[in-house]
Amino acid sequence: MKDYSQFGEFTQFLKPIFTFYGVRYGVLVDIGASGRDLSNSYNLIAEHGFQAILVEPVNFSRVEREIQSDFPALVAVDKSAVSQTEGTAKMFLHTVPEHHSLVSTWYPPTDGHKTQDVPTVRIGTLLKKWDLPWDFDYLTIDVEGLDIDLVQDMIDNTTYRPRVLLFEHLYATPQQVQTIKMNLHAAGYSIIFENNANIGLVLDEIQQAKPLSNTSRAYGNTFWTKHRIR
Repeated sequence: MKDYSQFGEFTQFLKPIFTFYGVRYGVLVDIGASGRDLSNSYNLIAEHGFQAILVEPVNFSRVEREIQSDFPALVAVDKSAVSQTEGTAKMFLHTVPEHHSLVSTWYPPTDGHKTQDVPTVRIGTLLKKWDLPWDFDYLTIDVEGLDIDLVQDMIDNTTYRPRVLLFEHLYATPQQVQTIKMNLHAAGYSIIFENNANIGLVLDEIQQAKPLSNTSRAYGNTFWTKHRIR
């Protein structure tokens, strides 16, 4: 199957990591999932049967059409925007859907500065809502400008520590990148992968433990039944 990730993250990072260390729950969360192309979660769903929460407040119909419709038993779509605050906020829209952002200055708008009100939740609220284990398998974040802030909010204000973490740093300052790396190291993560767009990390506990001999999905195939968003 084609690698649908942004810049080869699946082939270079995700596939080798999960092949070597194994899969504990078979559960992932993709915050900022805008569709199949450039998805850092699609291959894990399609090839490895991961159950997924795909979080997307604006392009959710595209996510439903391109991903959920093919894997209805595996995929739930959450129509929230993950932010540092809860309530409602303006999403700044762009002609390129992948560039919609809660940050007005993140990327030059190209469609007349249109906005759309979207519901917002903090990352801890989102993960708790879905009854996720504290060390669920994989979290990927691509939210156009708030990526590092969401990672920092998670490690500062929640007990969630996903076993594998991938987040975008494309337009962060060098100081912001250096700070979040230091903070993640202090939180028990090691950097395994980095390119011009994303940083990939693994929880230190995984590397210290014996690799899982086979996939164990503690929640089974009905994990999403109670919570699926329609």
